[in-house]
Amino acid sequence: MAPRSRRIRLTQVAEAVARRGAGCRPPSAHAGWLRAAALALALSAGLALPARAWAQPAASARPEPSATVPGELPLAPLPKLADVKLPAASPGAVQSLDARLSQLVGTKASDPVEPKLDLGFLTADPDPALVSAIAARLEEMRAHFDGKKAVDLLRDARDLGKKALKKHKRKGSDEEEGDWLQFLLALGKRNSEVWQGSVELYGMLRVLEAVGTTAAARLMIETFSYFGELVRIDLQRAFARLKDRAVPALIEAKQHDAKKVARWARQELDALGRAIPGEAVQTTDPEVLADVLRAFGRVRDVEALGPILSFCNSERIALRQAAREAVGAVGKPAEWELESAYESLTGQKAPKDWTWDRTARELFRLYDKSRLDHVYRLMDEGVAAQARESWADAVAAFDKVLAFLPLFERRTEMAPAYHGRAEQLLAEDKRSEALELYRKGLRLAPAGAEAPRAEARIAFLEAKALAEAGTPDIALLRRAIELDPDYAPPRALLASLDEKTVAREARSMRTVYALGVGLTALVALVLLARSPRPRRRDAAKTAARERPRESPSEAPTDAPAPRAAPTRAPATDAHAPAPGPAPVAPTLDMARARAADRGPTEHTAPWSGASAFAEAALSGPAASRPEAIAGPEPSDATPTVLRDPTPLASASVPTLPLPPVAAEPAPFSGPPQANLVPHRPRVAAEGEAAELDTTTQTAPRPTPPDESPSGA
Repeated sequence: MAPRSRRIRLTQVAEAVARRGAGCRPPSAHAGWLRAAALALALSAGLALPARAWAQPAASARPEPSATVPGELPLAPLPKLADVKLPAASPGAVQSLDARLSQLVGTKASDPVEPKLDLGFLTADPDPALVSAIAARLEEMRAHFDGKKAVDLLRDARDLGKKALKKHKRKGSDEEEGDWLQFLLALGKRNSEVWQGSVELYGMLRVLEAVGTTAAARLMIETFSYFGELVRIDLQRAFARLKDRAVPALIEAKQHDAKKVARWARQELDALGRAIPGEAVQTTDPEVLADVLRAFGRVRDVEALGPILSFCNSERIALRQAAREAVGAVGKPAEWELESAYESLTGQKAPKDWTWDRTARELFRLYDKSRLDHVYRLMDEGVAAQARESWADAVAAFDKVLAFLPLFERRTEMAPAYHGRAEQLLAEDKRSEALELYRKGLRLAPAGAEAPRAEARIAFLEAKALAEAGTPDIALLRRAIELDPDYAPPRALLASLDEKTVAREARSMRTVYALGVGLTALVALVLLARSPRPRRRDAAKTAARERPRESPSEAPTDAPAPRAAPTRAPATDAHAPAPGPAPVAPTLDMARARAADRGPTEHTAPWSGASAFAEAALSGPAASRPEAIAGPEPSDATPTVLRDPTPLASASVPTLPLPPVAAEPAPFSGPPQANLVPHRPRVAAEGEAAELDTTTQTAPRPTPPDESPSGA
């Protein structure tokens, strides 16, 4: 038995003897002397022990909190509870709340019971940010809201709803059935500010219920502290629907400043079956359970330390963190429970010089060690393999550790093993696997001594992969050289890329020049193909133009030489128009070919005489002169007289019946021609015996532009 415990045991025995002696007989003056003697005897027995028994051996002294035994976990600080203060309301949340409440106030209900109103817009997309907006709105409402008038208004609405329930033959009171918000809407006092405030208040309670978080439940309880009986029944119904989600806020409300709120919260917990801590933690929602543990810590419930400590070694990180936060929040009152848990785990009591927080931290370290014992064994195996440079075995052990605990506190010690294994794989030309291990080691120790070297290897491997893919990145190679100047492969790859780049640029320029020349030739061919070609003439017309000119009555002879143009005599008619520009005279062959192409028409008879006359006129030497057919319009008063009648005398002109002379020349039935020139009367010179009647003169059929001598 330890000396200290022996001394305590002796003191307890002495006190028990003194009490027993005092209880055997009536109290007397000797009772005090007996107690004093017993205490002196116990003290003397304790002092008689050897001095070395009181001294603590130096070897058994426990390390200080700051000291860390090799192979042991570090002593982590206790986590603290987060603040429950709501953040400021965002403009978007305020705007969304205003829109919902405005639509709610404008909703009309004709019947407080049926048909049910569609108020889905009020609870659609419940955003937790709406809680802060509702809190700000409630603070504004408290300043001007008339609670008494609101209670009277609610009474009227409940009476209206009760009558509607009876009308529809429903059993039960309005406390059990019916929606009070719908009752208020059916009351329809839209001109009353109290009615609008009451509708908005009940609407905000619906939104908080739809959000359903612990913060929303806290605000619902604060609403009860603000407005009292006006919202109590509706809140009770809402908490009955929320069930376990309302438990954390109700646990915190047990320590509310308002006694009526604290009493009401206990009643609600009892109604939900969560009055004691063992019942409160019976939930299947991990998030709600974590909030319940934190709520016990906020109210510093010592009776809940048993359930809280049971979750301090949970496999779920969120629950384990919440339980340890609750222990830290309870503080000094948790000292006895912590010492008991430590003794149950280790089999020995905690040293007396430990404070409650030191005991809690040591307890949590033991929890972590027992839970992660196999992880630390794997870690030790990996460290040993790393020390003997067995990189493959070390990486295999470290992978198992990280698979179980990704945020392991000793993960920075693993980086050299991953870098060494990557070097081996790179030597074996397994670049993709080496790149993966380099990246993993860099993530484990981003600020380690090997980080620049690993970054250089990563940049080189990425640049090499891009160069092989045909898209080299010189910036990566320069980055690798900058990070590790002694690393030679990036320099060699950069030099080869420079040579290849020059050769590729030369080939590219030649290719560009060849493409330019080919494109130019192609464009030229296209333009030539699209240029307009000469129109093909009819073979018969071409043959007629190529034949020598001949008269109708004589065999073909050589073409007569052109005769000099005669001088034009002045016109005898003063009203004759001035002579126009001389057109090109058609040839006889052209007239024949045109007549053969046209064929017989309805104007064949009138044109027959004109055609014969044209042939006789064009067969002589004057056929090549433009003046032979040029002149003003023919008229009855001005006869046409030819200066040189020799061609006409030598030609055999057939006599044909002439059509009657009309006041105006007959219309031209053929196609319009651009060079159609009317025949002008001419004045015969002296010595000319032959005269022609103007009625027999008709302008010869003009030749189209493409058949004129100039065009030929």
